[in-house]
Amino acid sequence: MRAQTHFVVTTIVTVLFSIAGGEGGVRADGPSPREGTPFAEVQDFQPPIAPLNPGPVAPSGPLAAPLEMSPTTPAPLGAYRAPTFGVGPAPPCGSCPAPACGACPAPGLGVCPAPTCGCPVQFIAGIDATMFYATAHRMHEEATVANQPGNPATAIDISEDDVYHRFTYSPRIYVGVQEDGWALIGRFWYLSDSTNTLTTGSAINAAISDDQLKAYTADLELTRAFWVSGSKVDVFLGARYGSFSAGQSIDNVSANVAAAPPVIPTSSADALSSFSFNGLGFTTGFQGRTPFFEGSSLSLLWGARGSVLWGEAERRILVSASIDEPTGGGAVFNGDVETNRAIAYILEAQLGLEWRHELRWVPMAAYLRVASEYQYWNMGGDGSLSKSISTAPSIAPPPTPSTASASIGNVDADFIGLIVGAGLNW
Repeated sequence: MRAQTHFVVTTIVTVLFSIAGGEGGVRADGPSPREGTPFAEVQDFQPPIAPLNPGPVAPSGPLAAPLEMSPTTPAPLGAYRAPTFGVGPAPPCGSCPAPACGACPAPGLGVCPAPTCGCPVQFIAGIDATMFYATAHRMHEEATVANQPGNPATAIDISEDDVYHRFTYSPRIYVGVQEDGWALIGRFWYLSDSTNTLTTGSAINAAISDDQLKAYTADLELTRAFWVSGSKVDVFLGARYGSFSAGQSIDNVSANVAAAPPVIPTSSADALSSFSFNGLGFTTGFQGRTPFFEGSSLSLLWGARGSVLWGEAERRILVSASIDEPTGGGAVFNGDVETNRAIAYILEAQLGLEWRHELRWVPMAAYLRVASEYQYWNMGGDGSLSKSISTAPSIAPPPTPSTASASIGNVDADFIGLIVGAGLNW
């Protein structure tokens, strides 16, 4: 009985060991492969090695959708496309899905900021050549000489009611940086010119008139760009320092060479006046460009600016006259200086054309513009100054007195003409 029981137990154990070992399991005639191998259990579970060149993912694989999409080509740098000109609802402000610099389409109708979609800080610069017909008003001068006995043709009477009255040329430059539709720009405009006129008569008499005009502005302004119904509009606010000065002088002289020497009656009359203003204040305005059609490189350029400056105005006047006769002579002089606080108002307007070319190597565009421009300066304040003199001849007329007069009131100036400019911006 014990022998039968031992045989049954031995058979069951042998079968269990065979099932646990599988095909490579324990053999009845030899030891297990794990025997004598300390790390055999770890070695049996090594991770699989990925092939060096895996095969293509099947269309039904999890990455099939991204691989089947065509790559998106970013727009050229600086290519800010204008929206279609039509009537429809405005897209929401700030909707700028394109992450690439320069690939951000402008919003449609409405007023929305013009984002740059991650563009880096950009340097912008430009220069304008301004050509203005300039005139300063309310500065009067007159000088008269008429003391030649027997020869009334030697009379000289020269007067001016305004200063300059002609074309002049000047530069205007600006530089700045911009990012995400914001820009900090510095601008400088400088005008300085003078002219003189010579007038001659019979005998020895002549009149020389001189005019001087100078004006400049220095601005530092913060600019924000917007899209307004298909037009790019820059709105700005900043500080301005402005200076203006105008002056004129008349010098008349006459001599009678027909008289027997050494007696040569002579006379002269001179008038000089000048005005200047210097002040600091603020400037604000807008400048826009509207393409003639979608994608057009040619746009209508338009804008306006207003400035208010607080400063000091100065008026100067000097008048003199002299006479020399056979029986005697004399001279008289007069002058004055007046300084007072004043407020200057400056208005500017532009209308013209701008051609743009998008650059590929930087996120900005080169431009060329031609426009008409008008500037009006009012700097007079409440001050005024006036002086006049006259000589008294010692003999019966002829001769007549030499006279000189000058006056300065509420001075203003006009600048009207053209600008031609070029530069880089976006």
